[in-house]
Amino acid sequence: MTHTEFEHVTFDLPHGTFHALQGGDPDGQATLVLHGFPDHPPTAKPFLAELGRRGRHVVAPWLRGYAPSPTAGPFDFASLTSDVLALIDQWSPGRAVELIGTTGAP
Repeated sequence: MTHTEFEHVTFDLPHGTFHALQGGDPDGQATLVLHGFPDHPPTAKPFLAELGRRGRHVVAPWLRGYAPSPTAGPFDFASLTSDVLALIDQWSPGRAVELIGTTGAP
């Protein structure tokens, strides 16, 4: 896999199985990209590929409420944050993660 190719991966987290795109340099800076509303990871593929070319190890999950990740609520800030922290703990334990949030369509 090159630094611009991304694979579909899953994470078994407390609220269910979360799906994500993962790619880039496995030895690079761990970078978590969170999509905005109404986007989802595939809409950011060019951006994700550029991060990979720049040496980052990227994961971009479908957040709670977006299939194929769990679609049931609650959707409060604490629940959504808990999902992201659980994913970080599983994906990059003990390693700092750069966090990028994208905005949705205007």
